[in-house]
Amino acid sequence: MLYHINGVIYADAPQLFQHVNMANYFNSISYHLQCLQLLSERQQLEETRAILQEHLDEARLACTRLELEIAHLRRLIRHIIEEVDSEEE
Repeated sequence: MLYHINGVIYADAPQLFQHVNMANYFNSISYHLQCLQLLSERQQLEETRAILQEHLDEARLACTRLELEIAHLRRLIRHIIEEVDSEEE
C-alpha cells in the first residue's frame, strides 16, 4: 500500500512512521532549543535588570546627597543674609 503525505510517497507504513517519528524528534529538539534560548534571554534580562537596579540605587543615593547639600547651602545663605541684615541695622 502507498501513502502520500505532503508530496512524499511512502511505500509502506514503517517508512511512514519512521518519517513521522523523525519529524517529531526534530520538532522536539527545535522546541527544546527555543526553550533554552528563552531561558538564556531571560537570564540576560534579569542580569541587565540587576545592573539597572544598581545604577538606580546609586542615582537615588546621589540625589539624596545633593538634596542634603542644597539644604545645607540654603541654611548657609540664610545665615549670611541674616548677618548682612543685622550689620546694616
